[in-house]
Amino acid sequence: MSMSLRELEEALEEKAGPLPQFTIYHAVKALELIGEERVGRIALSRKLGIGEGSVRTLLTRMKNAGLVEADRRGCWLTEKGRKLLEGVRERVAQGAPIEAEIPQVGGFAYAIRVREASKKVRAGMEQRDEAVRAGARGALVLVQSGGRLILPPNGPELSEVWPEGAEELLSKFELGEGDVVIVCGADSRELSEYGAYMAALSLIDC
Repeated sequence: MSMSLRELEEALEEKAGPLPQFTIYHAVKALELIGEERVGRIALSRKLGIGEGSVRTLLTRMKNAGLVEADRRGCWLTEKGRKLLEGVRERVAQGAPIEAEIPQVGGFAYAIRVREASKKVRAGMEQRDEAVRAGARGALVLVQSGGRLILPPNGPELSEVWPEGAEELLSKFELGEGDVVIVCGADSRELSEYGAYMAALSLIDC
């Protein structure tokens, strides 16, 4: 039985007790890290940037959802966990730091490509809000339409307003029609990646 990201979010929530210090981003990153190699709670805490107690709670809820198993040697993905991770990777295809500074945002920049998600983007405000809630300064949401990378809903083309950014993005990403690129700016590289992923995850349903 497969699981969607929406169902994963629900599995991570608890009605009682203190608010967890993790989000759907940390769950997906944990799946990625565990999928690469068997890993323990201490290593996950360091790589995810959250406390060991939060990692323990996260793993417990993911185990209860049937996504991971664990023993003294560490954690590994179940078949259900692997299928969910594969579904995310099919949609959130690429991510990379960006050297060009985002106009009117600044800071460290990170970009993520989401395959064939343009129909879910209106003016990009929802995705920018997700990035800001994650601690970012702001974000640019772009769609590939008619062979051009544009600001939704109707342009302009990115190269007209941010030529150095357009050049770098097109050199790093192989974009297809209907793809979305989210470029997030934040005060640290970690926050820029976090903000970009939270915005990207809001666009996919797998």
